[in-house]
Amino acid sequence: MRVDEAREFFSEFSRLRSILEVCCSVGLGYLQLGQSTSSFSGGENQRARIAAELALPSTEHTLYVLDEPTGGLHAYDVQRLIKHLRELVLLKHSVIVLEHHSDVLTACDWVLELGPDAAANGGQIVSAGVVG
Repeated sequence: MRVDEAREFFSEFSRLRSILEVCCSVGLGYLQLGQSTSSFSGGENQRARIAAELALPSTEHTLYVLDEPTGGLHAYDVQRLIKHLRELVLLKHSVIVLEHHSDVLTACDWVLELGPDAAANGGQIVSAGVVG
């Protein structure tokens, strides 16, 4: 059974339904219940961690470092992911995202661009500042 199917199936169990709802809202509704996390992509692992944090919020300040969490996501799911990253910040957590997706970049409070190229020709700060 997929996560989105389980959300409907367990709709009478409010706590379980809310956890499954968060998983769906970060774009993981297509995953199978019981699927091994070792089969997840890097982006899926990161989104699963975000879902866990949102479903069972911690009172401790946490620093999240995400490496291209939008990989393979539809534009709609990217917008939902951005919404959830903002929720983490509103909960007083810090989020650092390594990303190329322009929608994510424009949603950031602060952008640090490294370059000018990759590998040996990269790693220098090209620009830094507030977006907009």
